[in-house]
Amino acid sequence: MRKRIHFFALPAIAFLGMMTLSACSSGGGGSHPTVNDIVVLPGSSTVPVSQTAQFAAFLNGASTPVTWTASAGTITGTGAFTAPTAAGSVTITATSGSDTGTATVTVSATQALVLNPAALTIPAGGLESFTATPGAGVIWSVNGIASGDCVAPGVGSVTQCHGVIDGNGNYTAPLSPPTGGTVTISAAAGANSATATATVLYSSASLTTTTSGTGQYALAFDGVDFNVGNPVDVAGSIVTSGSAGSSSGMITGGEVDLNSGVSGTAFVVPVSGGSFQVGPLDGRTTILLTLSSNGNSVAASYTLQATLATNQHALLIDFDTSDTGSGTLDAQNPTSFATPLNGRFAFQYSGLDSNLFPVTVAGTFLASNNSIAVNNPNAPVNAQDFTYVPSGSNTLTVVTNDITLSGLYTNQDSFGRGTITMNSTDLGTINFSYYMIDQTHLKLIEIDPAPQPFILFGEAFSSPIATTPLTGGVVCTFGGAANNAPYAGGAVFSISGAAVGSGGTLDINNSGGAGSQTNSAITSGNYANVLTEANVPARYTLSLTTSKGTTLFAAYTFVTASTTGAELVEIDTNNNVDGASGTAYQRGGVSTVQGSFALNLSGVGSSKSQPAFEQDITGQLGLVNNSTTLTGTLDINNGGPIPGLPVNSTSMLNAVAANGRGTAQVNVSSNGVSAKFNLVYYQIDSNTELLLDVDTDRVASGMLIRQF
Repeated sequence: MRKRIHFFALPAIAFLGMMTLSACSSGGGGSHPTVNDIVVLPGSSTVPVSQTAQFAAFLNGASTPVTWTASAGTITGTGAFTAPTAAGSVTITATSGSDTGTATVTVSATQALVLNPAALTIPAGGLESFTATPGAGVIWSVNGIASGDCVAPGVGSVTQCHGVIDGNGNYTAPLSPPTGGTVTISAAAGANSATATATVLYSSASLTTTTSGTGQYALAFDGVDFNVGNPVDVAGSIVTSGSAGSSSGMITGGEVDLNSGVSGTAFVVPVSGGSFQVGPLDGRTTILLTLSSNGNSVAASYTLQATLATNQHALLIDFDTSDTGSGTLDAQNPTSFATPLNGRFAFQYSGLDSNLFPVTVAGTFLASNNSIAVNNPNAPVNAQDFTYVPSGSNTLTVVTNDITLSGLYTNQDSFGRGTITMNSTDLGTINFSYYMIDQTHLKLIEIDPAPQPFILFGEAFSSPIATTPLTGGVVCTFGGAANNAPYAGGAVFSISGAAVGSGGTLDINNSGGAGSQTNSAITSGNYANVLTEANVPARYTLSLTTSKGTTLFAAYTFVTASTTGAELVEIDTNNNVDGASGTAYQRGGVSTVQGSFALNLSGVGSSKSQPAFEQDITGQLGLVNNSTTLTGTLDINNGGPIPGLPVNSTSMLNAVAANGRGTAQVNVSSNGVSAKFNLVYYQIDSNTELLLDVDTDRVASGMLIRQF
């Protein structure tokens, strides 16, 4: 008899995994330590003689009062530094009790145009007035752009903002730090010019999307409760309010759908309030979400731990004592809610049936006039591939290129919520709610009333009508269950036409089982748009063959503003797979990965001392090019929240091989709690890496995305 195992797979951002953590204490709430000593910002700067700079000090990631000293020049009790009259090097020191921190100032020669302050830190969305002397006829710019570019990027835009400055030198910082974390303010008058550097920090304005200090975000996460292992699926929309003047903000409204299977469901639950606290240095953010009790028997509140990438996107985990999970926050575009869904979508969802057998599905449908019709065979049709256990059976069934899919959908409300009904011959009727991020991206959660046929969670992306293959370099991760145990994998390879080229490798971690393989050379493969059943331009089959066999996927192409990718579902039986899904991404080529990154890992597994459990991790990592020094802080929910574990490993996360694959070890420890992660990483581009844990006693996968 097939064993019933809890199955987890989160598409696009976090996938199934497991990790073992040794813990002598359960952890708890409180501060978010970034480093043990005081951090002084700007960390290094250049200030012309006799000009000023403003310094700030942080302890455990929060602003802290300190005593300031300078080895030359003068500095006030508030960190306002005036450079000496001679060029040289100056050390700025901040002291609080036994804690100290330093910064180095290079004092340069005088400038014909004097610009003050010459260096400072500024909160995201904050205002700073610069002065130029002499002040007549000054033209101001930010990063070489006259008057700057923007403060709040358009929702869904991939263009960074660096801030704006008016004709009087009043500079407004962007809502999140740009790449590098700093901007250059320039003043020019005639033949004379001068520059200043502003280090942008996160603030509560970083969880907003407008210059008025408000935002609206799609919230979605998938996990498990710690008591009996039931699924915990949450999708919704929240409205935020924040300002540059504070790291604290408020949640002022929203609605969510909650599906905990046999533990209960609650749909269209109003968000009654909440609050959030943003870490200025690393964007690690604690969120308290309170829900209306009206008709909601599932949960009164959720505590979430997120890591902001930008003001438009964050990776998060459920940080409660009773349950855990991993997911995302995505800025919504409310103006798109006025237009009904229209167009083709690639979708993926996964979860359990009522007998707790795994279900994995990927496919494509055409939405038009509130209908998902079974189309004419001469036109692009709806299709899906899936694995499931039919009712009354204990045998996994693989269904490929099913073109019986049809359905209906409703228009979205002011929070971007609508419903989709999907019908197909084998799976029957399944009802979802969707939360629209914009017209190209939806989050899905099943909302069937009890007794539910399935407990499902997923998402959908805009898909091209015309045949659009992946081409060139591709990376993917996937996860699910195999041999009744956690299973995850990843690969990097190239596609040319219908062939998978040489030079790629495949990694599979089957809980250390016989199907596991590490860095196995892909000897051959095929990538084909199969039209045998009908015209489905978005559907491909992808096979990857190594010395241990062939892994076969159905792949459904999607296209976003920043990438082309494919939703994957594994449709072979070579690895004794009980169900696995994932996401493939078009690569941008090998490039330098350095800066500050948000991290998420998600997992299910077991250790010698305890039965199966899920673990979810978020946090921040600092990467230095060609350096083995890793910095950062991780927050882990492992049967209870463990906040603020500092990273203490020496390993590269940016030294990929020519094909885009690399390995690293990330270690964290504090107060008797420690964890080690042996990772394979696959580089999508300089902003994104996919992660896979390849330890024999743990399975884990997730993602790194650039902050600044």
